[in-house]
Amino acid sequence: MPNEKLSVKTLQAYCSVLSVLYVEDEPDIRATTEKVLAKLFKVCDVAENGETGLALYREKKPDLVVTDIRMPTMNGLEMIAGIQQIRSDQPFMITSAHGEAGYFSKAIELGVDSFVLKPLQQEQFFRALLKSVKQILLAQEEAAYKKTLEELIAGEIERNLEQEQERLRAMASVVEA
Repeated sequence: MPNEKLSVKTLQAYCSVLSVLYVEDEPDIRATTEKVLAKLFKVCDVAENGETGLALYREKKPDLVVTDIRMPTMNGLEMIAGIQQIRSDQPFMITSAHGEAGYFSKAIELGVDSFVLKPLQQEQFFRALLKSVKQILLAQEEAAYKKTLEELIAGEIERNLEQEQERLRAMASVVEA
């Protein structure tokens, strides 16, 4: 698949059940990328800096956060650290024109899933989105499976306890007689 072009319909099929928060301070880039993300995701919220992004995150709790690094008020890495105080396993994707090693190492330290350099190349951006979205959907599926399994086990334990209580009542009635 690396040499095959990723279709927008394929990406949309994965993204359409998820929400995204996009944080970018450059108005033109923000407007253009927002249009793309809004067509792909069920919900697309947008912020112009890390401080607004963090506030919006607290309110909306999106499935994926896509952010720039260098922004006024609060940068993307500071916002990521703040979000991780709320949800430590939150998936992140960074889009940045700054390919400096310090940013890469800090992003890795924070557990960022993808790092895409600007100017954004559609194919690279879409592949990074697909990778992040597949990981999110897998984690959601695993959580649902775990919940179902726990419910089944709890139900089975409850049935076993009820059967054991019934057996003990029957024994008690025999002893009393």
